[in-house]
Amino acid sequence: MKIRSLIGNRKLATIRAEDDLALASQMMLWWGVRHLPVLRGTRVVGVLSERDVLARVASAGGRGLRERVDSSMTRPATVVGPGTDVGEA
Repeated sequence: MKIRSLIGNRKLATIRAEDDLALASQMMLWWGVRHLPVLRGTRVVGVLSERDVLARVASAGGRGLRERVDSSMTRPATVVGPGTDVGEA
């Protein structure tokens, strides 16, 4: 089975590295997801998790939500294409 068969025609929720954590948090709620691929232009540069956001807010208080996504994301991201076998991914 290939990755494309799991994804189908769904749109992927992503966030830009320069966006703030408040927007990322809201997007996670809107899309019902806990992780967002982080883009710089069209390139995936990291992954932001709900846990990353919560940790930043816990350490910086409410002002943590004003910080940029790239200050809290996990990097580098491991990326696979739609033709990759699920077992390999």
